[in-house]
Amino acid sequence: MTLFLHTHRASRQPLRARLAALVLVLLAALAATAPASAQQTCYAMAATPQAKGSWGVASNASTLRNGSVVASLQGLALFSITQRSVGAYTIGIGGSGNVDSNSYGALPLTGMPGLGVRTVWLPTEFSTSMNTLSQWPNQQPFSNLGGNIGLLAARSTSLTNYTAINNYRIELVVLDINAYRGGAFVYRDNYQVLLQHATHIDGAAAVGCQGGIYNTLKLLEGQSSLPVLPAPVLPTCRFDASSLNQNVTLDGVAPEDVAAYGAPRTAGSAGEKTFHLTAAQCEAGTRFNVYFTDAKQPASTTDYLSTGRAAVGMRLYAGNATTAVRYGPAPTGNEVPSNVAVQAGPTSANQSLDLPFTVQHVRLQGVPPESVVPGQVSAAATVTVVYP
Repeated sequence: MTLFLHTHRASRQPLRARLAALVLVLLAALAATAPASAQQTCYAMAATPQAKGSWGVASNASTLRNGSVVASLQGLALFSITQRSVGAYTIGIGGSGNVDSNSYGALPLTGMPGLGVRTVWLPTEFSTSMNTLSQWPNQQPFSNLGGNIGLLAARSTSLTNYTAINNYRIELVVLDINAYRGGAFVYRDNYQVLLQHATHIDGAAAVGCQGGIYNTLKLLEGQSSLPVLPAPVLPTCRFDASSLNQNVTLDGVAPEDVAAYGAPRTAGSAGEKTFHLTAAQCEAGTRFNVYFTDAKQPASTTDYLSTGRAAVGMRLYAGNATTAVRYGPAPTGNEVPSNVAVQAGPTSANQSLDLPFTVQHVRLQGVPPESVVPGQVSAAATVTVVYP
């Protein structure tokens, strides 16, 4: 049996999916419409929020930790206000849902393990002088708040038409550095972080701006230039080159001594052979998984290697395991299969590892004993080491 072994670094899939929640915006002040003669005219100058510039991506992956911002994009919404009486301008957010227990104000992302998204408040720009009555703290997230929240109230100082630019920033935040793996960003959720713009005339109810309700995370949908996120620097081990490419020769065995498919490990001990994968100089905290793929039939998900003969295969046991290793396609990218043969770590600094595996002959399922005849058999397996 010949083993062609190589190491490969991939990312695991998240163990859970998070349901997208909805933040509804409700300004308690919004009620009846003001008298026509006193109404302000306010409308959005674009149908959806606009990106201001391009994504900024963290450049130093070695410093990443929980709470690190790995990428950000500034957005804005532009409004035009025609005043018929001096009044106030407000922006608010509220509702239920989109509340998460993490301390970073971020919403966990499906398909991006260990990563969250949040919307951060930036000062609103006005084309005329305004007295700020209240405002959400600069650079503070507001995307996972529950209840009705007023973010801005400002009053014009003169009867002047003006424009308002609502600025904010979308940030991608590390929530769990042990799960985060970086790579091409994908957005599969349907979070809505909605803002409501309105104008107020003294003694009258608020009037919502035309097109004044919008989702700040709309910028994540349908973008052709989503960022590639930096991958964290993972601790690793150094695998001995001689163990990564081995030819393993089993001892001869009589046809009647070949274990039947499903028989216990002890039944196949005749002719078995043990080989080892060895690693040294492991850095502290190193974790890795070992996966096996049938080199002759890479798509096979059986628990034996094909030999090219219809009656006999080869089965593999890790360490003292009593269940044979199950094979599967080699892990690639974020797609890591569940057929892990060995999970190792976390290691201590400069630790060495010796991983033994035992190969046996096995009579394939449904094959009668008399169908096993003397002759040579060979199999090949590819081993992939993944730092999850």
